[in-house]
Amino acid sequence: MYYNAAINFPIMPVFWDWLKHIFFNSGGPSSRTRQEIIRSSILGDPSVSIFFPKTKQYGLIFPDNADPLQVLGEILMKKGFSEADQAKRTCDLPAGILFCRSVNEPEQVGSESFLNVMTASADEVLKTAIVLCLCNKYFYDSGHSVIWTANRLQRRLTLYRVGDFYADD
Repeated sequence: MYYNAAINFPIMPVFWDWLKHIFFNSGGPSSRTRQEIIRSSILGDPSVSIFFPKTKQYGLIFPDNADPLQVLGEILMKKGFSEADQAKRTCDLPAGILFCRSVNEPEQVGSESFLNVMTASADEVLKTAIVLCLCNKYFYDSGHSVIWTANRLQRRLTLYRVGDFYADD
């Protein structure tokens, strides 16, 4: 027989084993953790005092199994350019450094806001491709040279202006 020190009377062994697991072992640290996904952003939200206004969304829609470099290389050749940096000088691009954010989820934006390379004008497709290739993982910089890769051409991005961050001080 076991004795419980708190109430000072004998307790049956089976009941004691069950009781000590309930009161003396509430679980390890993992049992006391909670997980909750929080989705919030100051990007493009004018109700927040510090907000980064959205400038535009950029992305290209390619036909199935099409090589983006080949499709845009043909557009470059049709326009008379031998490389993308030559085309950059003729396009009206956003100025300065902008923050860019990937658009991954289909519910964030409809596909109608992106250009289809087969139906849109060659000038708009070329401008969008150059903007996409001037973006690294987090920033767009119009002063950099164009890095023409398939990975960059297949991205879909939203650009935000961050220059007015300290304007409220």
